[in-house]
Amino acid sequence: LQPDGKILCGGYFTSFSGISTNYIARLNSNGTLDTSFQIGYGFTDEVNAIALQSDGKIIVGGYFQYFDNTYLFGGRIVRLNSNGTFDKMFGHGLNDGVQSISVQSNDKIIVGLIGAKNQGGYDHSLALRQPAVECAGIADIDDAVLAESSEQVTRIQGKKPILYKDYRKLLENKD
Repeated sequence: LQPDGKILCGGYFTSFSGISTNYIARLNSNGTLDTSFQIGYGFTDEVNAIALQSDGKIIVGGYFQYFDNTYLFGGRIVRLNSNGTFDKMFGHGLNDGVQSISVQSNDKIIVGLIGAKNQGGYDHSLALRQPAVECAGIADIDDAVLAESSEQVTRIQGKKPILYKDYRKLLENKD
């Protein structure tokens, strides 16, 4: 729900009331489609998570690789301007689907990493290139991988993440 009462919806749909709106839509407070939300061709696959930043920009996560016919170099996470257009100032590109997004009151985006080798390591190094992203925790069963990944994250962000051997503990941590 946006401060103006408009509702952001994401999921596995390609239209709303017969109007094409691939995997994301914004509704007016009366439930009608907000046609001022200009997503062009929209996404190419499911949208699982939407978070609103204080400036009205919208962080979207899911399984997509394209937004409005623009390839997202891996995809899965993108930021839209408040009018629904692509924010090219925000990097993108994770190699696995995004299930949830958390944005703090200071607009910092908090991520946790499950599996820190190969694709997982690539994912967190991409995500941490964004100034607004912080890795709060890393889960991996291999102590050597945890140590190496922790060192890399600490070097990039200047703060050591919490390390977990059991990914369920990372998911339980709501900080």
